[in-house]
Amino acid sequence: MEHYAANILLEKDGVSEGEARQTAQNLVRAYPIHGYTLTHGEAEEVLPEGMITSEAEKPEEMETMRNWMDQYAFDNSSSHLIVYHQKR
Repeated sequence: MEHYAANILLEKDGVSEGEARQTAQNLVRAYPIHGYTLTHGEAEEVLPEGMITSEAEKPEEMETMRNWMDQYAFDNSSSHLIVYHQKR
């Protein structure tokens, strides 16, 4: 999981390999469960500067996330498989 998270972070301009690896390690090891929700303050502490964007900066992405949450995240009636693909 650390390797996967580091690779995602490396896609962000200005994030060094060392910073990506340390951030990934912090994300994977510092929280009790996979589904733990970070507060805005926790995200600011653990993610590299410039990694967090506001809703105003990415309105289409935020709308997609809201739609996903409405449709899948709170549905306990079945299991879901979500696959994320990284652009190269």
